[in-house]
Amino acid sequence: MATTGIRRIASAGSGDSRVRPLRRAEYDALVEMGLLGEDEPIELLEGQLVAHEPEGEPHAAMQRRLLRLFFDALPATEAEIGAGNPFAATETSEPEPDVALFPPGAYRGSHPTSATLLIEVAHTSRRRDLVLKARIYAQSGVGEFGE
Repeated sequence: MATTGIRRIASAGSGDSRVRPLRRAEYDALVEMGLLGEDEPIELLEGQLVAHEPEGEPHAAMQRRLLRLFFDALPATEAEIGAGNPFAATETSEPEPDVALFPPGAYRGSHPTSATLLIEVAHTSRRRDLVLKARIYAQSGVGEFGE
């Protein structure tokens, strides 16, 4: 067995195997151990490590515009603004929304587990964002999700 907690579980007698979903705590431990780079374009979504393609300039420009709007409109005492920061959505999901509004102090000690607003700037990731991430955000009780 691997010491990281990643295991393959064999079906009894069938010769088939299934992959056990990775838990958020295990994913974070892999990052802390340096087995996954903090800058590596990977998110934990429903227990799976999902790679995403780097977005182009239109994506970056929209993200910057949204961030500027929120920074200009909201004092730090009302919200913490994130850009591509981890969000502890569920036991098996730690997405990194493009723009997020978290409660003040949300990043003290651990990744936030609640959010007021999450925004995914989607182009190449549109399908994943509208289906998979929307489902994850709904399960976590996020007040508002935009794409």
